[in-house]
Amino acid sequence: MTDPSAADDPFNPAALDMLRRLGNGTLLVRMIDIFLTNAPERIAAARAALQTDDRHSFELAVHSLKSSSAQLGGMTLHRTAAAAERAGASGDWASLSAQLDTIDIQFAALRAWLEQAKADAMTTPRETPP
Repeated sequence: MTDPSAADDPFNPAALDMLRRLGNGTLLVRMIDIFLTNAPERIAAARAALQTDDRHSFELAVHSLKSSSAQLGGMTLHRTAAAAERAGASGDWASLSAQLDTIDIQFAALRAWLEQAKADAMTTPRETPP
């Protein structure tokens, strides 16, 4: 059973733990690096799509951001990107600029959390499988 209070948590450490177990820390570090490179590009693509009224490109950018942030435990960013994706799909463009501003703030918090997780993964001795 899922802890109902976890639904509001900004970060889900269990997502990082799973990646750490799957790849002995190496996969986690690689996934964080990819996300920290790609997420700002996705946010910029969403802003550009909003400026040009390109609904399809907007939805692709926030969908990618939604998925990758959830995979790395960024639950607040995941929820906001999901709401932006729904708003874009329904044609509710009025709220999207403000949602992208919120996404920027949430990404900054997630980046700091992931950078700490990456530093921890790089300094923690790797276990060797039996």
